[in-house]
Amino acid sequence: MKKSNGDFHRNSFRAGLNAEISFSDTFKLDNILGYENHNYSFSGNSPFRWDSINRFVYAPLFKWQTSQQWTLLAAPVVQWTGESGAKARKSFTGGGLVGFNYVASPTFSVGLLIGALSQIEDKALVAPIPVINWKFAENWTLRTGINHLGPTPGLGGEVPWKVAESVELAGGLQFQRRRFRLDKNDAVGEEKERGAGLWKGDVVDDAAGCRGSIWQRGHQREHSPGK
Repeated sequence: MKKSNGDFHRNSFRAGLNAEISFSDTFKLDNILGYENHNYSFSGNSPFRWDSINRFVYAPLFKWQTSQQWTLLAAPVVQWTGESGAKARKSFTGGGLVGFNYVASPTFSVGLLIGALSQIEDKALVAPIPVINWKFAENWTLRTGINHLGPTPGLGGEVPWKVAESVELAGGLQFQRRRFRLDKNDAVGEEKERGAGLWKGDVVDDAAGCRGSIWQRGHQREHSPGK
C-alpha cells in the first residue's frame, strides 16, 4: 500500500446514546450506541479519493459489581464502517472487551481492559487498555483509556481542568486507527491519527444526560489507499 500525508480537509460529526438497564443493585447493562460521519475533501494532487465515511457501533457493556471496590466488565462490539454506497455486508467488524475496575478511594480508581476487534481485510487488533481515573487536585483529574479528545473516540490519556460546575477544559494524547470499506471496487481505506497537545472544552449537564464539546488538535495523519 502506498502511504501519504497529503493535504485534505475533514468535517466530522458524532452522536451517541447510552441507556442503562439495572437488573439488580450490582448487575447493570449500558447500551452504548454511536454514529460518526466524516466528510473528506482531498487536494488536487492527493492519491486518495473517498468522500463520506460512516461508522455505526453498538457495544452493550455488562457491569457486575462484586464488592464495594471491584467491578467486572464485558462487552461485545459490533460495528459497520464504510463509505456511502459501500456494500454493507463487506463493511462489518466485531469483537469485544473484557476487564475490571478497582476503586481504591473516592479520588482514585484503576482498571484494565483487553480489547479484540476484527479489521476489514486485515489481522484482528488485540490491545490492553489501562484505565485510570485519578483526581489528584480539587479541580484536576488524570484519565486514561478510551477518551474523547476529538470528534471520534481513541486510545490515550487526558488531564481535564474543571473550570466551573459543568465546564471542563482538557489536554492530552490520543491514537486512532480506522479501516473502512470504499464504494469503488470494494477497496479498503485506512486512516491513522496520532495526536499530541490536543485540547477540548466540555459542557456537561448530568441531570439531562447531555454533553457538548469543541476540539482543537495538533496531530499527524497517515492515509493508506485500498486495493
